[in-house]
Amino acid sequence: MADKYTEYYIELPKMDNFTKEELLEEYQDLWDLCVILRAKVKEYKEVIKMQAVANPAALELSREVEKAVAPNEFVNETINRKSELEQLRNYFKKREQKTAEVMLITALQGNTPSDVIEAMRKNAGITVDRLAELRKQAESA
Repeated sequence: MADKYTEYYIELPKMDNFTKEELLEEYQDLWDLCVILRAKVKEYKEVIKMQAVANPAALELSREVEKAVAPNEFVNETINRKSELEQLRNYFKKREQKTAEVMLITALQGNTPSDVIEAMRKNAGITVDRLAELRKQAESA
């Protein structure tokens, strides 16, 4: 396989201008290996069909790479999903906090009793300092 890997890097640039059918039969196995080495792992099955990869070494290479890479891809996708969910969660928290602040400003402007304001503040997780800032906003609005 090391020989084929070396040939791949030497011969690959020359092969860009050809199709498999245009190559001599002796180079078609190398073409199959090049196709596998160039393809993204997720696209192996499609590339094998489209390029009519038949070389047993190339097909075995694709299976082995898929086995080695697939678990990492799963981990990467899971991490990306977790990150996206965390971003979404943070977005909703910010929206919820903003809504609570607007409601508090409205309550402050409406002369709502202080015990109700205090309950709203605690339920929304708003600090006393932030409530003081919201009071100023309510007074200036």
